[in-house]
Amino acid sequence: MHSTSTIKIENNDCKIWHKDQIIIDLMQAIQQNNNIIIDLNNEGPCATALGLYQLVDKLCDQTGYDPGRIIIKTCNLIEHSNRYRISVRPPIKHINELQKMLADVQVPSKTIGADTKHFGHFIGHSSRIRLAIASWLYKNYQTKTLQTFHTTPSNELHSEFIGLEDQWLNNYKEQYIDNSFEFLKHTPLTYDLSDTGPILHMKMYGIMDAYPNIFVDIVCNTYITGNTFYMDEKLWRPIITQTPFIVHGPANFIKNLRQLGFKTFDQWWDEGYSEDPPDVQVVEIIKIIDEIAQWDLDRINTVYNQMKSVLDHNYKRFMELNHIEFNKMFLYV
Repeated sequence: MHSTSTIKIENNDCKIWHKDQIIIDLMQAIQQNNNIIIDLNNEGPCATALGLYQLVDKLCDQTGYDPGRIIIKTCNLIEHSNRYRISVRPPIKHINELQKMLADVQVPSKTIGADTKHFGHFIGHSSRIRLAIASWLYKNYQTKTLQTFHTTPSNELHSEFIGLEDQWLNNYKEQYIDNSFEFLKHTPLTYDLSDTGPILHMKMYGIMDAYPNIFVDIVCNTYITGNTFYMDEKLWRPIITQTPFIVHGPANFIKNLRQLGFKTFDQWWDEGYSEDPPDVQVVEIIKIIDEIAQWDLDRINTVYNQMKSVLDHNYKRFMELNHIEFNKMFLYV
């Protein structure tokens, strides 16, 4: 019986961290004739966009190692491969934790009033996408936006997460580039958290007490490239606080979200952007931001009241999610 080597890969969109060490670990496992589990660390990248298939294809072809002995564990609900065994983990652990916490907690109701901001945009690590949207909001709608942006060029540890890469320079028009450089002079932007109830105690949900003060949350997903569908706290926050959302993500993210039983907001703005490639989505989302920014508080209040049935449905849908619900929609190995 063969032993098994488990190799965890830290990653973000399109990037494997410590790649040289990963190659060494894989080669060692192959030389020892072990079975291999590649664990994507409870994250949901597209393995093709990540370069993972290209990496293991090359090693298998060079060594003659049987690719059928490699299992890839991922939280990307739509990952598939004809060569490797894919084991998909639905993001149910954190969902179950939240469901238990919310069961005895009354979610604060949102009231549209004089202090309501049009937009919320809460960013920890940056990227070219997040930087473009954040800088647009800051320049044009600073008084209408409640935003955080923890990444700053003054911190050397943040250099990998700012988003000033060649692709950013090539994909965005000069106006976005100028906005971004000016915006970064004012970072980091932080939000002072307050402990006002049990719902706020999980660290990654600590921004929750901001949500009664915003109309719509601009959600920027981590994994946006290639064939992926992965949800985390950035989406659950507006859903459990019954806040409308606009989601930047991989192509067809909203379509997949609806397949899981959630409703979205195409009655009030054009969600066709979600079918576009990620960099095109930025331009279309900014058009929606520009449109909503012109709404006065009376219109926001009217629209929010129209949305309540959708928001209530999404909260209830979140509370009933379990392994069975995910299995109805997505195929696991």
